[in-house]
Amino acid sequence: MVLAAETMEQLFQRLSISSVVNTTPVVRLQTHIQSFKINPEDLTYPPQFAPLFKNKFSEGPLQPKDKIFCKSVKTFMAPGLNPSTYKNFLHVLLYAQEYAEEDELHKCARFDVPLTYEEEPESKRILPCLYLDGVEDNRPRINPYDEIQISFDGVTAKMSTVYSVEGNRVFFINHNWFPKGRAVICRRVNFILNRSNFIRGHGCIEEMTTSRIARLFPLKGALTVKVPSQFKLTKTDLLNKNIADNEEQFAAVNGILNATSGIYPYLLFGPPGTGKTVTLVEAISQVFFQNKAAKILVCAPSNTAANLLAVRLSENIPEASIMRGLSRTHKLENLPANLANISLIAPLWQKSIGQFHVVVTTLSSAGWINAPGRKKNQTNYVFSHVFIDEAGQSTETEALFAIARTTNSQSLLVLSGDPYQMGPVVKSEVAKHYRFEISLMERLMKTSSVYKKTGPKNQLDPRFITKLVKNFRSHEDLLEVPSFLFYDNELVACQPIHNFYLKTAFPLIFHGVLGAHSRDPKSTSLFNSQEVNEVLTYIDKLRWIFPDEEIGIISPYRSQVRHIKKRLGETSIMVGSTEEYQGQERRVILISTVRSSLGLETALNNAKQAPSLGFLTSERRFNVAVTRAKELMLIIGDPDLLSKEPNWKLLIDFIILNGGYTGCKYQRATQLLGGTRI
Repeated sequence: MVLAAETMEQLFQRLSISSVVNTTPVVRLQTHIQSFKINPEDLTYPPQFAPLFKNKFSEGPLQPKDKIFCKSVKTFMAPGLNPSTYKNFLHVLLYAQEYAEEDELHKCARFDVPLTYEEEPESKRILPCLYLDGVEDNRPRINPYDEIQISFDGVTAKMSTVYSVEGNRVFFINHNWFPKGRAVICRRVNFILNRSNFIRGHGCIEEMTTSRIARLFPLKGALTVKVPSQFKLTKTDLLNKNIADNEEQFAAVNGILNATSGIYPYLLFGPPGTGKTVTLVEAISQVFFQNKAAKILVCAPSNTAANLLAVRLSENIPEASIMRGLSRTHKLENLPANLANISLIAPLWQKSIGQFHVVVTTLSSAGWINAPGRKKNQTNYVFSHVFIDEAGQSTETEALFAIARTTNSQSLLVLSGDPYQMGPVVKSEVAKHYRFEISLMERLMKTSSVYKKTGPKNQLDPRFITKLVKNFRSHEDLLEVPSFLFYDNELVACQPIHNFYLKTAFPLIFHGVLGAHSRDPKSTSLFNSQEVNEVLTYIDKLRWIFPDEEIGIISPYRSQVRHIKKRLGETSIMVGSTEEYQGQERRVILISTVRSSLGLETALNNAKQAPSLGFLTSERRFNVAVTRAKELMLIIGDPDLLSKEPNWKLLIDFIILNGGYTGCKYQRATQLLGGTRI
């Protein structure tokens, strides 16, 4: 819904934009930190920040002038993110993230690497190829069109462009200066940071006007503002009739259609398996059909998520009205077949926005819409509705890609996601300290009263936020622990599932394994051979009941994923990391946790190698992993080590008390089942 201009002005006057500023006194520093300018020609961190980031804002090792600057920055950052600090605060965090990523790449430099010519698997072309250890573990992460600096003599170096990445093999576009058709040694290989997202990020921060910033900091006064409904949604209007009987889904579609949150974002909080995507697609479709003036931008952090939305929306919206905008690195042959007719490659799609009512793209690509450098006569496109799906996975600056240049005071912003699943990837310890890992959606849910439970019934205000609670994925026992830990015990199992597997009616099994984890040569990731063996044993049993495509295997370690894939051979069983499984589901899920209380196999007698939990301490990874299964979940791991982490301990206890524990001897299991007081 597009609010009338006079209504919007009255609302801003009523709430008073000046009152949005944090009432806590903020020191207005008369130093260069308060007034530093962003140079549009060189959007990278200013050199005076480098020693601060290197020493993680510790003043001890700094030179006197750097100490003064560091104190100024820390004083400025101390109040946290608020409307008065917003732009420079985010600039500093983006600088910190850029420095950390660049520093990590510098440490990944390789020496004396053979350059060969091999067949690139997808194109079947013979291309220059480097075998770079660690790439398949994303250390470093390399993508097509990234630049890598190569020196054959150790003195002069030239830039080469990545064509594709296959495991540890990196293929390059065949530059004329490459040695022709023969193997040669590259004396040094340097990885170059792709700064495009940082450049767009700083540009979008600068585009944030006072009114745009104010809309991201809702006031308590917003609770008294009533927005009149312009569209009457009935159950017969629904394209997906299943939503008619789901109170929360229907409320969300109606709230979004009528923009009940006014000038502030509307949040669609969708825990695992609750039909978030179904609800979002219905809401976008209703806006398209009922609001004839609507111009809709739909964004997601990844191509996979954007493709899913585009496929679902294309089932409702005519082909002539919807467009999937792709980056120049996205290959059309990798698209789902039913998107071929509605997809355009950059920069063509940015120039064609005016022809479509619904535009679907990634957040990164959205940052190019209305970007500086376009022709003077080119139109600025303003969207009446901006939807960001999987909003919990993006930093606040990434969310601005879809907000800063594409909205006005009457645009509705809808954030959809689950902040209790995988969040943004932040490398910088400085940025983490200042909560850069907190997405815009999570910040609003945790800091703004309009998105919190209130009133005598302790309920969320449906004008601003809807939490979906009916789970259509999992057996009720599979939901018990994650619902308690992350969702206020509100998830309701609605999927009828029959129990008939592995001689137990309880759908969780924990198989205790006590075997040291290992590391492949030249790899930073871990694997556990004994756990691989147990996984294969269970797969042999499960195949008598379930087809391969209904079985999934998750491990937080890429090396374990590779070892399991190798042992399984050709199969339709999906074996992937926790990150790869976000948004996925299978009837049966096996989780191999890898880490052992015995520590690293090659350092068993080294007292310095104390066992640790690593990735397993992450609440969000835990939540993603344990919410993928529909009917049966089997966890293979070391109970003594895992029980040191509270979430894993609760889950293991729950499994033990319901008769689902097997495998190695575990003292706590004996105590719990024997009634011993612990």
